[in-house]
Formats: sequence, structure tokens, C-alpha cells
Amino acid sequence: ILKDAVNLMKDISIHGIFIVDNVGRYLGILTNKDLLFENNLLKKINEVMTQKENSIISKPGISIETAKEIMKQNKVEKLPLVDDNGILKGLITAKDYSE
Repeated sequence: ILKDAVNLMKDISIHGIFIVDNVGRYLGILTNKDLLFENNLLKKINEVMTQKENSIISKPGISIETAKEIMKQNKVEKLPLVDDNGILKGLITAKDYSE
């Protein structure tokens, strides 16, 4: 449930959790932005998260400059890297190119 994800995010001071299936296929992402106006912490995570279909993703091997441009155009802070089989392989965040 959503409450568990929120508690985990608070406990380890993170702003987003990737949701994957049992083999690592990317299903979506739950971020603070998704939680901003959500009051019902008993909902299922998949009811609140940004679904894969609505996610901004890229393939592994993307350059930081290209990633930065994609993130800027789409106003996102996290860019999941997903291979051709749908497996989550990595992540580029705004912090990766701002430091």
C-alpha cells in the first residue's frame, strides 16, 4: 500500500521509488510529485504512481547531455533507463549533471 512506500521514502530520505515486476521490468515510478495531493495512504501504489505509459524513459547508454535535454524538455528530475526488454537498468537524475 501507499503508506509503506511513503514510510520507506521518508526513512531513507529518497524522493522516488521505481516500481518493477518480479523480473525487473519497469512498471512506473512513485515520486513526491505523485504524492503531493494524495491523502489516502491506503490506496495501492499502482493507483497513484506514474505508470510506464506516462513515464519519460530512455535507453541505457544515453549521454548525460542528451539526458539533460530530455529531462529539461519534460520537466522531470529522474530519467529511468530501460532496455529493449523493458528491464530497468539504471537511472539518471538531475543531480547527476548539476554537481
